[in-house]
Amino acid sequence: MQNLFSLKGKTALITGASSGIGAHIAKTFALAGCNVIVAARRIERLDALVTELHQQGAKAYAVEMDVRDAASVHSAFELAHSQFGTPDIIINNAGISGEFQAVSDTCEEDMDRVFDVNFKGAWRVSKTACDRLIAQGKQGSIINLISIAAHGHAAGISSYAMSKTALLSLTKNLALEVAEHGIRVNAISPGTFHTEMTEAEYDDNGNNVFTDLPPLGREGKLSDLDGMFMFLASDASSFITGTCTPVDGGHLLRSL
Repeated sequence: MQNLFSLKGKTALITGASSGIGAHIAKTFALAGCNVIVAARRIERLDALVTELHQQGAKAYAVEMDVRDAASVHSAFELAHSQFGTPDIIINNAGISGEFQAVSDTCEEDMDRVFDVNFKGAWRVSKTACDRLIAQGKQGSIINLISIAAHGHAAGISSYAMSKTALLSLTKNLALEVAEHGIRVNAISPGTFHTEMTEAEYDDNGNNVFTDLPPLGREGKLSDLDGMFMFLASDASSFITGTCTPVDGGHLLRSL
């Protein structure tokens, strides 16, 4: 069973890895024996993360990547390949929240900005990864970070929710198209997690102003995500593709 969940010998590229969930999963994978490529725009943060991982005996490498720019994505993959070969695990974690506004109040510029990162960014990275994996005859696992916002409805999060719903559709369509090549595409929908990106959702007392605690009675800890990420990245999920699993403390058992 231990070998079934092993990531040793695998290489993961994680976008948006300069903070929050991305940085946490990079540490989790690296300490599990996976070669880790951390990618983001804030290269100085990535360098600090890589230094920390090297001190713990892990194999990690930082690449600057702006998921809004196809040339930047391709360049990052080239650098990743020069270190560990083509990544066979892709974590599409890069994302932004956008303005907290109703649909009728959202401007086109904000909608474009959010979709360009949350949806098209993941599409650019996934397309590049699949092209390379297929050309080399390699199998792989792509994991997209969605959100419980893609499964329910709440006022004021229009651009973010719609971009994540589009990413859910990409997950399923891409999974169908690349299955014959042994590439699996799945998604995780986190519930309420207090990170740098979600800071605006909290008051001065650390309480989320948009939602109550989920049925399990607490917010998520980043470590609550480890099991699902390890499962979807490893051979333990070798017959699973096109799925989206909430990790939300039961939040979706009721309305957002």
